[in-house]
Amino acid sequence: MASWHERWWPALLAAGAALVLPWWWLAGVLAGPVAAWLMVSVPAVLPAALVASVPLQDMVLLPGGLSVTQACAVAGVLGWVVVRGAGAPGGGWPPVAVLAWAGWIGALVLASAAAPLDRSAALREVARWGVALLAWALCADLVTRRRDAALVLAALLLSATAAAAYGLWQFAVGDGPPTFRIAADLPFVRAAGTMGQPNSFAVSLNQAWPVAAGLGVVALGAVRRDARWRWPALLVAAAAWAACGVLLAALGASFSRGGWLGALAGAAALALASGPRGRRLVIAGAAAVAVLVALAALGALPAAVAARILSIGAVLHPPDPAGVAVTPENFAVLERVAHLRAGWSMAGAHPWLGVGPGNFSAAYPYHAIAPWLIARGHAHNAYVTIAAEAGLIGLGAYLGLIGSTLWRLVRRLPRLRGALARGITLGCCGMIASVAVHQLFEHAHVLNLTVVYAAVLGLAEAAVRHDRGANGGEERQACEFW
Repeated sequence: MASWHERWWPALLAAGAALVLPWWWLAGVLAGPVAAWLMVSVPAVLPAALVASVPLQDMVLLPGGLSVTQACAVAGVLGWVVVRGAGAPGGGWPPVAVLAWAGWIGALVLASAAAPLDRSAALREVARWGVALLAWALCADLVTRRRDAALVLAALLLSATAAAAYGLWQFAVGDGPPTFRIAADLPFVRAAGTMGQPNSFAVSLNQAWPVAAGLGVVALGAVRRDARWRWPALLVAAAAWAACGVLLAALGASFSRGGWLGALAGAAALALASGPRGRRLVIAGAAAVAVLVALAALGALPAAVAARILSIGAVLHPPDPAGVAVTPENFAVLERVAHLRAGWSMAGAHPWLGVGPGNFSAAYPYHAIAPWLIARGHAHNAYVTIAAEAGLIGLGAYLGLIGSTLWRLVRRLPRLRGALARGITLGCCGMIASVAVHQLFEHAHVLNLTVVYAAVLGLAEAAVRHDRGANGGEERQACEFW
């Protein structure tokens, strides 16, 4: 039998180290085993952390200049290796989706190899899409239980709602540069959240609120349908709609015209996908929008709001920047048109593979329209930007990825039985529609916003897969709350 000092010396050694060594050194030593245990026990913490990091990406810089999102991406890859090495179960990926992603990433790599200007910028853009692919793959593969789906959803909605609340605070107290002021005689500024720009902030909101709305719709349906789960469903519905309300309020405070139009498209898609009653809501919603525009035209709304609504017409039918005098009122619209035409010029000069991913700014001086000589990084239209940077091959691959995903989800949606699966899929369809329209006026794939977009796509893949398995007679798995 071992003596007492042989049994207790490890504990005494650990206690002595705790007294002598710095706390941060001990924390670093303990962090590895704790993180490994957490990843193996709850693998969905990897995509949840990656999604939650996006609103914080520019607020905290880690050693080496890494952003929080970049650090979470590295941790995601390493964690995936740990999880797979430990033999944790995974769901895998649908072959059609893998083929679509391979086509898009392959098109970017091909365009990068042919980039005539800055291949390092092209490779950085491919790397950013690689992080988005990682988010999709982690969600699609590691979300295998109800708590996994709930964890990723909580990370997405809580982080987005917190950023939205911060944006509302910015709007209310006027915390922003003078260029964000909605009117010269008002103290309010356009909400930008943690993204730095109102339009990018609006993109992040249009990625989140449809998910909250989708969960809210199915939770309300469960309240009416099943008395046994009325109170849990009511709590979920209340939380989802509260988050949706904050997100939409912040979207309004962003004063992003493209964001507003995208939200209308997302709401219409959600209503159309939710059934016959939702289709009637589309008609009512269209009438409400018509009344709102009429009130703006009659001056019955606050002047700043009315002016913003009526200026949407200028965005939809922009003037020629070469023949119009520049004023503070038309500056933003003319600059958008100038960048849009420069993007078309790039696509025309390099129709098949473009000027190279991430090379819009590098190529802009060769296609600029005077006096708009300063590049803004994109064409204020995602589709034109992709055509300019990756050519028709890249644009076709991108549309194939998004279109094939939407087609499969819409076809599967009526057959889904699990409430959580329906809510996630419905929200994903709304998000795709919202971002698709918003992208006509903004480039949504900047600032790692694509990480959240891809994560929702992956979460929907997991929801559909597990619901199909449950309905096929296997043990019911993750994607049903009740």
